Amino acid sequence: MLAFEGIDGRDAERDLDPILDLPYDVREVGMKDQVTVGDVPVWTTPAYNEPDGPHTRPDGTPYHPEGFGCGFLVDVEGTRVFWPGDTDVLPGHRTVDVSLFCPPIGQRFTMNANEAAALAATIRPDLVLPVHYNTFSTLRADSRAFAADVAQAGVPVVLDEE
Repeated sequence: MLAFEGIDGRDAERDLDPILDLPYDVREVGMKDQVTVGDVPVWTTPAYNEPDGPHTRPDGTPYHPEGFGCGFLVDVEGTRVFWPGDTDVLPGHRTVDVSLFCPPIGQRFTMNANEAAALAATIRPDLVLPVHYNTFSTLRADSRAFAADVAQAGVPVVLDEE
């Protein structure tokens, strides 16, 4: 199992086992690492909210400051899957060569649906599967409008919804 090196694992606000207590071999990674798990190459990418961007708290601090997390690019037998993490769209995201793109579209804490659709149109993956939305009230997103925006750019999109 890979885990970002900055994860505390002692979050008292959530009912989660600390990462180091999980029954897995845990490898910590940073924001710009390349590792191999089994025979699968994995790259990490920076993931954060820009300090002067729209995803900040009322006092101006980012929800996800730089150093808080990372994204993952995984290559499984030539199929490259990219989850950028809890992040704004960052310059490095625009040059990723990817087969399956899994952007967060929850708007308040991460890139929103419009930003993610524009990024999908730029990187032109084989398929887009949005994630991290409609899981609680502050992450509401119109996934069908997102899918229409992505499809209009000529990029296939799928929704995992009922």
